[in-house]
Amino acid sequence: MLIKVNREECLRQYKKFPITDNSVDQAFFPDVYKSYFLSVANEARTRYIGKLSVAVAGLMHELGFDFLIFIGDGETPWLYRFQENTGKSKSISEAIDYFVANGLGKRFNGALLANTLELPKVFRHLYWLTSPNSALPIFHFMDKDENILGSVCQYGVVHFNKLNKVADDLFTSVVSGKSNFMLRAECQKPYGK
Repeated sequence: MLIKVNREECLRQYKKFPITDNSVDQAFFPDVYKSYFLSVANEARTRYIGKLSVAVAGLMHELGFDFLIFIGDGETPWLYRFQENTGKSKSISEAIDYFVANGLGKRFNGALLANTLELPKVFRHLYWLTSPNSALPIFHFMDKDENILGSVCQYGVVHFNKLNKVADDLFTSVVSGKSNFMLRAECQKPYGK
């Protein structure tokens, strides 16, 4: 189950979330200690996104996070132009259905709290919601103590930022023992055709 949170309330409580706006003086991105690009082994896109979603959710659990907060860096609603995407693919339709079933209406632009059990679904459906819709903002995720900040790009790569040395040390110790993650120096499309 997902918990909806008002956008302004979320941004007041979690001040390190990135913000974009039409005016340059309103843009913000927090200071980053270190960044990585995470992916899993190359597969066909649907299988790749499924494996990535499970792997990232497992990583968040191993890092000790009970839940993550997801919010867009702009004010565009989560389901903006979703009618145009309906029927284009089974994965996109399932993503829209998932968020609608969790109470997101056409105008919702707030944050979502997702516990670790729900994370595989959130990551998978968020990818399919945002990948074909360039009008949507970048949806970032963060832990409650603001140690990590991440997003999943249109290529299905997790852009993972550690916001302090403690988070970097913990991340490095957890990921170094995992063979299912590939740490990349740059963002590049990891799946096949």
